[in-house]
Amino acid sequence: MDFIIRMPDIVVDANSINILNNRCAGDSLDFDFSATNCFHSDNIFYLIISDTLGSFDNVVDTIGMLAAGGGQLTMAVQIPHWITYSNQYKIKIVTTSPVVEYVLSKSGLEFSFSLGGAYIFTHNLVGLTICKEISTTIELITNDCFEDDNYFQFYIRTLTN
Repeated sequence: MDFIIRMPDIVVDANSINILNNRCAGDSLDFDFSATNCFHSDNIFYLIISDTLGSFDNVVDTIGMLAAGGGQLTMAVQIPHWITYSNQYKIKIVTTSPVVEYVLSKSGLEFSFSLGGAYIFTHNLVGLTICKEISTTIELITNDCFEDDNYFQFYIRTLTN
């Protein structure tokens, strides 16, 4: 007699993985995935976000939940308002019936997401000496988490030895 053992399986396509990247705090989105083999009708899928270093060992947050047994599924996801910028977030799906965990990966390798609040990078101020009556341009590199009516103020602090 032959036996077939079916293991629960979750498949997340590249579009669903990419939709999570570069999201801002407070964003809402739909996360599509499929679940096959042996998920029970009372199962709940949880989408869990790591800490800023990509670890699930510390305090983490559930960003989506869906009660379903399987099939082609869409989970409503909310990026937490408290989240701070990091490019090392990881996501995993945890199920309840049966209990399994899937850390999202591409080609079998875990990968990180950029998520969080508004951030600004500037690189052309490093080593700049500012004297009286100098004029300079400050190049800012930002993400899309700013509102259209945001403005920036810069202050110069004098350092003395």
